[in-house]
Amino acid sequence: MKSLAQKTAVVTGAGSGIGRAMALKFAAEGMNIVLADVDLAALQAVQGEIAAIGARAISVPTDVSKRRDIENLRDRALEAFSGVHLVCNNAGVDSGGPFADIPESTWEWVLGVDLWGVIHGCQVFLPILLEQGEGYIVNTSSVAALTGMPLSAAPYVAAKSAVLGLSMNLRAEMEATNPQIGISVLIPGPVRTNMSTSERNRPADVAAPAASTMREEVQSFVGQYLEKEGMDPLDVADMVVSAVKENRFYVMTHLQDALATVTGNSSRMSSDSVAYSEA
Repeated sequence: MKSLAQKTAVVTGAGSGIGRAMALKFAAEGMNIVLADVDLAALQAVQGEIAAIGARAISVPTDVSKRRDIENLRDRALEAFSGVHLVCNNAGVDSGGPFADIPESTWEWVLGVDLWGVIHGCQVFLPILLEQGEGYIVNTSSVAALTGMPLSAAPYVAAKSAVLGLSMNLRAEMEATNPQIGISVLIPGPVRTNMSTSERNRPADVAAPAASTMREEVQSFVGQYLEKEGMDPLDVADMVVSAVKENRFYVMTHLQDALATVTGNSSRMSSDSVAYSEA
């Protein structure tokens, strides 16, 4: 998609972090923005930021783990802007603890948001992109899908690994059958987001993670590290904008961490398929 102006982007997880940053950057490119998140107040705040730069946006409270919510998101987008050209399946949560102590409800919640949210987003919006003959999908994975993350919750790592595989397969399918539809996978490393406080959105019917002093200490350290050293989400969003315009598949925020682990897959990692930052 060489030009984004006057087109419409749908961004899930748009209330904060990378989702908010992508929404703002797309708006600055002249796009209409459909904001989705479970936190309506956060959405409305971002909508106000977008209005301040002269772009149009709507806020749609959305639980991406529920297909009917994604279908409603699609319908609201079409009602407001008569089309959808760019879909960013970005919403994510993290929860868990020592593997043996993770309750099934936690697995269901994290996989529901982080994996099924991406599946729903692709399945619901892809037919629109195919029908109109153009479009782009960006799925958010994680460097954890490539490196693993000691003491990071297994459901998050499992979901993000599946998102990477799903995106690779979808990219290959579109290249073979519908090359006018672009696919990118965003693989962020340390970025200043609210991911470490995902428990704030934990549904009431999802069991709280078992107490783990070690995990609490790790989360505290990670939170402090990200605040001090993490990449600015707006810089990540700049990388996504470039990748969409140039039809690059891999969008890696921290090349050293990611590429070192996957050098055996260099055939998929050529310079014309990777957007990255060495920050």
